[in-house]
Amino acid sequence: MNRKRITLILATILLVCGIQGASKAFEYNLTRYEINVEPPSSVNIMFTVQDTDGRGISHLTTENFEVTENGQAVSPTESAMYIRKRAAAPYALKTVLMLDNSLSVKADLERIKAAAVSLVQNITTQQEIAVYEFSDKPVLLQDFTNNVASLTDAIQSIRLGYATTNLYGSIVEGCSRWEDTYATAKIQQGYLIVLTDGSDTQGSQTLKGALKARDRRNVFTIGLGAEIDLDALKQLGNAGAFTLKDVTELGSQFISIQRKIESLADSFYWLNYQSPKRGAKTHTLRLKVKGNARDSTLREDFDSRDFYSVRPGIVINSSPTLRDGIEKVKVEPLQSVSLKAATYYGTAVPQYTWRSNNSSVVTIKAHPDDISVGIVTAVGKEGKTTVRVSDEANRYYKQIEVIVSSSMVLIPAGEFKMGTSSMPLNVSYGREEILVHTVYVDAFYMDKYEVTNAEYKKFLDANPEWRKGSKLSASHGGYGDYYLRYWNGNNYPEGKGDHPVVHVSWYAAMAYAKWAGKRLPTEAEWEKAARGGLTGKFFPWGNGFDTTKGNYDDNVGDTTPIGQFTPNGYGLYDMAGNVYEWCLDEYDPDFYANSPRRNPISGANTIKWILDNYMDVSTRRVLRGGSWSNSTWSVRVTRREFDTPKFRFDIPHGFRCAKDQ
Repeated sequence: MNRKRITLILATILLVCGIQGASKAFEYNLTRYEINVEPPSSVNIMFTVQDTDGRGISHLTTENFEVTENGQAVSPTESAMYIRKRAAAPYALKTVLMLDNSLSVKADLERIKAAAVSLVQNITTQQEIAVYEFSDKPVLLQDFTNNVASLTDAIQSIRLGYATTNLYGSIVEGCSRWEDTYATAKIQQGYLIVLTDGSDTQGSQTLKGALKARDRRNVFTIGLGAEIDLDALKQLGNAGAFTLKDVTELGSQFISIQRKIESLADSFYWLNYQSPKRGAKTHTLRLKVKGNARDSTLREDFDSRDFYSVRPGIVINSSPTLRDGIEKVKVEPLQSVSLKAATYYGTAVPQYTWRSNNSSVVTIKAHPDDISVGIVTAVGKEGKTTVRVSDEANRYYKQIEVIVSSSMVLIPAGEFKMGTSSMPLNVSYGREEILVHTVYVDAFYMDKYEVTNAEYKKFLDANPEWRKGSKLSASHGGYGDYYLRYWNGNNYPEGKGDHPVVHVSWYAAMAYAKWAGKRLPTEAEWEKAARGGLTGKFFPWGNGFDTTKGNYDDNVGDTTPIGQFTPNGYGLYDMAGNVYEWCLDEYDPDFYANSPRRNPISGANTIKWILDNYMDVSTRRVLRGGSWSNSTWSVRVTRREFDTPKFRFDIPHGFRCAKDQ
């Protein structure tokens, strides 16, 4: 073997040995903050990674982590796994700077202030600092802000305090200023930095009380000089306890602490992925850093009962009952609605932009604290347009139709002929309708549409006492299982969010109307509105039979989405058919013979009494309009029906609301 080849082999051996000798197994500690799951199948893991010296580790990617479910590796690609660092998350870093200004710091006060200024001048992104001075009590000089000039002015305003040091009370106050929060909508971490040149001399709080207030919050303590209580500062300074002999060291110590805070903040990870698990089963999740020489693993059990499958892309306002989100949204003129975007199976942190395709109809802008939320505002009269949301990071977009339309119509004041003079041939019922009488009704607003399942669900979410199966719904929600009969718990039938809610008691309809700031219409108001300005006609559209004008006579076989048929002359939809509609009045078959001429309401009580005491009502209530299953003659504008407030019959009771002008 020649000399050159021997030399090359030796060099290679030395190089390999050198690399192996230089490489050192790393040891990382993972600190868990939050692990949660949410539909459709999203798993969120929030944690930090630090080395054994407590330094933050910020460079890791999804390739550096191993995630398993029930011992089976989760594919980063198939699960669309990605990591959000704090800059891409709704993250806030709160820092409280608590400075001792008791008389004993007199000689060092100006240098303490200069050192504190050097700290705030190194403020990092997403950080806000609050400044306190303390001697006999903590005094807030500047609340949380990222404005360096304001923080500097606050520090420079510090003057000598009193000959007493309320150290423990100041720590209690400082720790009360924030809560460490870890949720998908808000992440907040905080630190307290306390500088003192002595011990707690006031005695108004105890060390035990200060430790209890600190709890798991991060506190740095700095003791200056020889009169400090070193043991107490070490107990309180769970993030770091430092002692300085000379005030000239303080500036560098403050900057060192600030850099550590920034390093720890940068070591925050939010790992998200879409789990493949489905069904009501419990699974065990584990996460660790690949190649970590330290046994540091995050573990959590989760239930996949609410998980469901979705397609890749953007959805708007999705929910378990509306998995694919919405395709259109309605907004009142000059009002606003929120659109919540979610990207499924993206591989990067979503970056949303919002755009209106006709700014003369609606404008749209991202929420200042959450770019996934678009605020749509109707700037003009009624009309239609579209808005578009784009996720630039994942190259997805979604377009939503926006309909600007008033949900209520003003029904003008005036007289109308109520009732009928005769019944159609071969109709043997409805004699209580036969008495035409003139009625005057004040102007009022009437809902354009019957109340939908989706709208009623919002009421239930806000008023759980009215949910299916609750004590209140059992007492006042109809006989047997009639109340919300086809709902699954608190969820309406899939795909029927825009259908009218059915099997609702009069009590529940009244409760909804009150919650919405409205009321049920009187029987006279309902008939005036249903006629749509026509006089002496059987139906909202006239006298002829026409199943293209409404959902009745079983021509569809079920409820239909609101607004699917032609409106009447006042712009009201489904005044004939679809679902029965509750009215405010007590049912009295002979009421027409004794009806007041102006704003009549049947029964012994006033509208105000009924609205204030509706749960005490027990007499039969009026139903109007008929339903999808009723015959032609049962959906006439004069047809009067009734039921008890609980409802006895398995028929589709629904409602719409009215409101005084």
